Amino acid sequence: IGGLLCPITNDFWLIHFARMIDLPVVVVARAGLGTINHTLLTLHAARAAGLRIAGVVVNRYPAGGGDAATATNPAQIAQRGKIDLLAMVPDEEANSVEEATIGPDTAFAIGQVDWERIARGKG
Repeated sequence: IGGLLCPITNDFWLIHFARMIDLPVVVVARAGLGTINHTLLTLHAARAAGLRIAGVVVNRYPAGGGDAATATNPAQIAQRGKIDLLAMVPDEEANSVEEATIGPDTAFAIGQVDWERIARGKG
C-alpha cells in the first residue's frame, strides 16, 4: 500500500496508520539493486516508530535469481536487518493487478506464510 512515509493526508502518514491499527508490519521489498538500502531504511523507520515487524517479503523475484545483486539481496536484508525473510514471491507472468490474478508459484510462495499467526502478533 506504499512506504511508511507515504502521506495519507498532509499530517497523517502510513506510519501513523500502522501505529494506530497496531498490527505487525510486513515489509514488501523489491528484488533488485538498491533494495538493501531501501529495505533497511524502512526497517529502521518502523523500529524507531515502535512498530512490530513480522518480517520481509521479497517481491517479483526473478527465476534463477537474476543478477548477482538480486541473488544475494534477500540474505543480506535478513542478516543486516536482523529480520525474518517470510517469502520470496516470484516474478510470474500470470500475476496481474489489472486481471486480479496470481500464478501458481506466487500462490505457493505466499501460502507458505502463516498469515493468521502474524496477524495475532505471534509472527
